[in-house]
Amino acid sequence: MNLHLATQFRILQHRLVNINGLKSKQTPEKGETSIIDSTEFADNSYDVFKRCVRQHQSLMAFCEKLEEMFSMIILGQLLVFSIFMCLDVCQVLLVSASVGKQMIFTFHLAGCMCQLLMFTYSCDCIITESLNVTEAVYDGPWPRLPMSTRGRMIRKDLILVIIRSRVPCCLTARGFFVISLETYTKVIDSLSALLCRCKRGKI
Repeated sequence: MNLHLATQFRILQHRLVNINGLKSKQTPEKGETSIIDSTEFADNSYDVFKRCVRQHQSLMAFCEKLEEMFSMIILGQLLVFSIFMCLDVCQVLLVSASVGKQMIFTFHLAGCMCQLLMFTYSCDCIITESLNVTEAVYDGPWPRLPMSTRGRMIRKDLILVIIRSRVPCCLTARGFFVISLETYTKVIDSLSALLCRCKRGKI
């Protein structure tokens, strides 16, 4: 669901950049692209822009539902994975066991790290793609709209979209912290510190 939401944000970016109905032609003398029927384009694109805004609002609402449903599960999952990885490190380095058991704990540690990476990566994709909506607005043809009534309305609404897009959609661990790739790196850093302490015999 995280990757689906991130993909929908990317589709929204594509729709904001490539608006249907934009007509252009190549000027033979200067070799530049000029917009024709720009007034008609402003009228037609206003309805397209409203659909993009509704899609943006629905995506943000969907992210809030994900946060409401899975925030507690996310917190428990992070805690369990962190505890498992710490115990695996202790089992591999401190417990005198056979090579087979050490290999089992090593593979279990690698599996926990991979699952945590995939989970945090999907959450990080939501943050990145929701922030990229702002860049998609700048890359669109909106600044070239005429200063008609619809053109001014679209410009004012674009400012609101840009302001809202600067606040990324994200999932949190019950509101304690935001889940992203930075969360994964912090867990790995803590695991590395534990590994160093185990090797030095401080635990």
